[in-house]
Amino acid sequence: MPCLCDISHTMPLTDIRPLPCARRRMNMFYLIDTSGSMNHNGCIESVNEAMPEIIEILRDVTLGNKDYGEIFVNCIAFSNRARLLEPMPVSALDYSWSNLEAYGLTNMGEAFDLLDAQLRPEAALGATAGNLRPAVILLSDGDPDAGWESHLESLRENPWFADSYKIAIAIGAAPDKVAMRKAISEFTAIGGKGSVISVTDMGKLTEVIRTVSATVSRIASRARVRTETGTETETVDSQIHAGISAALEPLDGVDIPAIAPDSPFWD
Repeated sequence: MPCLCDISHTMPLTDIRPLPCARRRMNMFYLIDTSGSMNHNGCIESVNEAMPEIIEILRDVTLGNKDYGEIFVNCIAFSNRARLLEPMPVSALDYSWSNLEAYGLTNMGEAFDLLDAQLRPEAALGATAGNLRPAVILLSDGDPDAGWESHLESLRENPWFADSYKIAIAIGAAPDKVAMRKAISEFTAIGGKGSVISVTDMGKLTEVIRTVSATVSRIASRARVRTETGTETETVDSQIHAGISAALEPLDGVDIPAIAPDSPFWD
């Protein structure tokens, strides 16, 4: 019998392989206005054209992130009522897009409620330890139905929403759409980490959705989970905002307005 201390009879080091580590998870949520006005100027068609391309982008980012975050996706469509396209976020590797139809009103408040539930640890987030900050992308083209404020107040109390990357794409946001501007501005201002993109040229909408999704997913899915000082959090937010701004600035009919600190409305 060989001596147990004789390393020549032990397993070669080349046969010792580390167990794979669990990948961090990053959830991306899309809140999509499917009210009747989204039929105008081909808005809903632009969304349906953009989303399959976006899922491919998120899939490529996930495949390239072997040592970083795996992206999970879910969508909330809202018109007369709000509904989840999937019960819980699905890995971008497995997600399949189904085209949306536009009809009815703009029940944004109910969409906030569904998002709040999805951002609870006991629901779609799974175990919070190791999760990356989620991203929430809101698309809307009109004033929300009355009563949205109380729903947003409830969402405001959700720490994962406050910590999320928030980007609102305001479609045809004319100055007379006061409720729309107020709702979008307040939505993105929670946690101080949001951006508003105003699109008045509907021909650019697909490109805007694609650019926002690609920028957020590529930068945020490679971020660290947490930092005690918050410095890296601020850096990632700045990188996302700068990346989106650089890509969209050359486009006519697309603007990233500033939101005054003492006002819920953008300039």
